[in-house]
Amino acid sequence: MLDSKGLNISMIEGDYGITLPIKLVSPQEMTSSDKFSLKIFKKKNTEPLISKEYENIADNTINFSLTEEESKLLSRGRYYYDLDWYQNNSFLGNLVAESYFDVKDKAGAINED
Repeated sequence: MLDSKGLNISMIEGDYGITLPIKLVSPQEMTSSDKFSLKIFKKKNTEPLISKEYENIADNTINFSLTEEESKLLSRGRYYYDLDWYQNNSFLGNLVAESYFDVKDKAGAINED
């Protein structure tokens, strides 16, 4: 879920397959050549743990979700994410330069295979 400011994301440890619509707001019109990259980092200035690419965006909305394998990479704690915009395969700008991605604990045990 997004927080009230609309930038921080939180999830419960072990969740996956739930779609979180992220509405893109831009001063510039989006085109069919636009691509977006959302990356999740354990610490700033490190390699991303998860990198998701999006194109062919409908209604200025990215439908973010994690696979089971991606979710297993995120134990309880605070992470960072950014969201970059590319147009014609060239970097256009940061829509989110740095916000929190929190993974929260749950009351019951998480099944581990």
